[in-house]
Amino acid sequence: MDAWARLFETAFRVHAMAPWKWMEETDIFGIQPPGATEPAFVSVMGAIGEHFAVAVYPSVAALRQFWEIQLTSRDYQRPDLILETPQVQVIFGAAADLHPAEKKIIKALGRAPRGGNAWPRFRGYRPDYMPWFIEPGEDVLLLTALQQLLEFAPMVEQDPTPLSDRIGPDLPVLVRTPAGSDPTSAWQNDHRSFSAEPVHLRVAIPEEMRDAFRRLSRTDLRVEVDAPIVPARIGGPGEGPSCPICSWPRIPPRISPSALN
Repeated sequence: MDAWARLFETAFRVHAMAPWKWMEETDIFGIQPPGATEPAFVSVMGAIGEHFAVAVYPSVAALRQFWEIQLTSRDYQRPDLILETPQVQVIFGAAADLHPAEKKIIKALGRAPRGGNAWPRFRGYRPDYMPWFIEPGEDVLLLTALQQLLEFAPMVEQDPTPLSDRIGPDLPVLVRTPAGSDPTSAWQNDHRSFSAEPVHLRVAIPEEMRDAFRRLSRTDLRVEVDAPIVPARIGGPGEGPSCPICSWPRIPPRISPSALN
């Protein structure tokens, strides 16, 4: 309960500050607490008045997926990529969006939020799953991120120049780190750049199918396979709902489907 109390009270302070009034979703900055091997990255949403939230992307790999979401042409956007990007969020919404257990905690804290977007809830986004409750360890990361946002956002309001006006590979990203080994010490700003890395896919053939594959003759036939995530919930009560993957082949027009039989 003490951990939940700290997290909820910090979230209420962020809501009262309303950093989305002067920060965009792309005004992303990093934090690297003592002991962390790489930074996590903080993004504020709500500037257009739709989704009021603070997202924390826990790794450089997640940052690269954030870039892909933001930089992809509007003609080829993939909204489902949000569900495939690891992150934790505090989302400010209506009371009806909360789980009864969350309402119970807020009531125990003596809070009675007012307004349509005043109730915080905490959710984790994991590849192949729908958003679900945060897990142990994610609360510490989210709390640190919110505390740093409370300190850093007013600085941005006064002077936004430390934040880069462009995002993407090899462009500078502001990263905050403690000045000393004590996590309660003052934090300092630094700028780093992170390059893009290619995605490597390893395709494995099941053991029981290998003999059949070896008997196939080689051809120049190419078949593309789409495997998009479907934003639907699969799972039982009390467990994190997963998402189905829908796949189908794309056969080149010059090839008859009967040729694949």
